Amino acid sequence: MRVVLVLCGIVVGIAALAFFITPNLPARQVSWESPDSGIAAGFERVKSFFERLVGPSSLSVVVFGYPGSGFGSSVLADAIILIHYKPQTNIAYLVSIPRDLWISDSHEQFKINEAIHRKRIPAALDTIRQMTGVAADDYISVNLTAVQRAVDALGGVDIVLDEPAVDWVSNFTMNAGPQHLDGEYAVWLIRNRYNPGGDFWREKNQQKVVEAAFEKFKTLSSSEKLSFIKQFAFESDMLGATRLDLSRIIPLAAGATMGTARLAHIVLDPSTKLLKTSSVPFIVGSSTTYASVVLPAAGFEQYGEIRAYIQQRMDSR
Repeated sequence: MRVVLVLCGIVVGIAALAFFITPNLPARQVSWESPDSGIAAGFERVKSFFERLVGPSSLSVVVFGYPGSGFGSSVLADAIILIHYKPQTNIAYLVSIPRDLWISDSHEQFKINEAIHRKRIPAALDTIRQMTGVAADDYISVNLTAVQRAVDALGGVDIVLDEPAVDWVSNFTMNAGPQHLDGEYAVWLIRNRYNPGGDFWREKNQQKVVEAAFEKFKTLSSSEKLSFIKQFAFESDMLGATRLDLSRIIPLAAGATMGTARLAHIVLDPSTKLLKTSSVPFIVGSSTTYASVVLPAAGFEQYGEIRAYIQQRMDSR
């Protein structure tokens, strides 16, 4: 079976959002086993400084999910999610970007899920800006092992599956309705696309797991949250290419209402009629082969209609 990772933006609720969309974390509750026992107090001082300096503002981060060691070792970012947090409404929008979206930069054309492999992350971020109207300079990339371990560390997550999920190779079926997922089952579900909805159905399930993980994380005590962040957000074997501007993230951590932040989901499924599938030729040696890609319905790199749709969804909340 072709190993295809569609890593949902679990890192949003587990590692990235865990860092900046949480209630204030009191220093007295910190229990890190570290000789630097003043780390939490230092965090509070730095957080207070940045809050006074720049104040609360919106934050946008792109999450790239890739398999990593143990899952084919591929660096194709087969799950790409834009997280856009608006403090005015206390909503974090999760926008799934189609992994087969065909994009370009000044050098070449390629699928957006190849951005890490080709070292073309800036081109991917620019495309996401054109597509969504949201400029995101910050990004993180996380492997599949992190998802499995993080879900297990949370004690599993609870979702409601709209339709049965089936593995055509093993014939394993996950029934529709309420499901409690451990790390292994969460990974299985977010990779599964054997449904008429294909990738779009999978993206919806990814976002279900993201929300469930985020809600579970919010139930942890402050010391448990800090322990979780230490375990997952800063381990290099789980993170790949990452760029985060802490001067923008830290002020958001100070917000008293962050712990009540809501997640809103945007998936460009077929009902929107904003995307279409196509094929592009590749020259391999002396022969030509074709790859299936996703394009805006209006044409290659014509993102105006998609951008208007996404902005309308965000403004209507």
